[in-house]
Amino acid sequence: MMVQNILHESDVWLSQKGPSQHVVVSSRIRLARNLIRIPFSTHAKSDELSHVTRLVGDTIQNCKSIQGFNLISLHDIPTTVRKYLKESHIISPELEKGDEHRLIYTSPNCRISIMVNEEDHIRIQGLAPGLYLKPLMEELDRIDTELIEVLPIAFSEQLGFLTACPTNLGTGLRVSVMLHLPGLVFCRLIEETMKMVQPHCLTVRGFYGEDSDYTGDLFQISNEASLGKSEEDIVDSVLIVVEKIIEKEEEARQKLFSERDLAVEDAIWRSYGLLSHARVMDTQEAMGLLSRIRLGIDRGYFKDLDHLRFNKLMIEIQPAHMEYKASFKEGTERRDTARADLLRSIFQAPGSNN
Repeated sequence: MMVQNILHESDVWLSQKGPSQHVVVSSRIRLARNLIRIPFSTHAKSDELSHVTRLVGDTIQNCKSIQGFNLISLHDIPTTVRKYLKESHIISPELEKGDEHRLIYTSPNCRISIMVNEEDHIRIQGLAPGLYLKPLMEELDRIDTELIEVLPIAFSEQLGFLTACPTNLGTGLRVSVMLHLPGLVFCRLIEETMKMVQPHCLTVRGFYGEDSDYTGDLFQISNEASLGKSEEDIVDSVLIVVEKIIEKEEEARQKLFSERDLAVEDAIWRSYGLLSHARVMDTQEAMGLLSRIRLGIDRGYFKDLDHLRFNKLMIEIQPAHMEYKASFKEGTERRDTARADLLRSIFQAPGSNN
């Protein structure tokens, strides 16, 4: 498949309905695996990385659960395309660098991907809309089982799967859920709510995971470590906390609309005014305004918009998406102008308001 076609499909998974989608944007699960007697990717030589790509490639060709996956060499595609894939959460910031012998295999709808020679030799990743952790875990487990049966995976009876980062030792499992929490932010309860994740060995990250900013009232909840726990235990612990946060967000929204209805409505429509008339807009501002619009969708203010459209839109307005689709160089003012043009075309369209 051509890279252009993969880019076209990279955000399709966001268009599907998922459980608790009014609060949960997406679920992500990642399994880290390494091959024995080969240094971790960050310390391996070129010939060793090449050996990893050959072993993994030969195995994937014979795995029933991975048939039909598409291959991209990150080293052979432009920087903007790599950034595009990172913004779509298909690849990690590590693979975005595009170093030699870095590959990714993606399912036809890009919901499942296998990253080769990232921080670890193999990272199997699954994405799904809404709160969809257990079915997604089952799907990745089938792929993982097939790979482990053939590849010489590094494993210790005492430590479990051996990984480049100590926090991934054990199951090698990272479970993440992206939450949209404007109610808790608006009520200034977000810090208090996030404290509840600490006793469960979970952490809170931004839109792009570790070291990324909180933007658009979006928060990513994920497990901090995987040693000493089973995969089922980790998934369950994340589910328990996320379900509590969803409950608190729903309570906050109900309180907002019953006690501060005018202030919330004003914030929503001010955001609509800027989105429908601004001529220049950067990503950070757009994400904040769209957060208020997504809250307004729950109130039925926007006839032609729903949570799924918002989910795709928050990806479509990211810098590399704008640069790639508009075919201009990065870092130019035209990007922010093009973003404002896109948003005006959506929010000035018939049916986009009441």
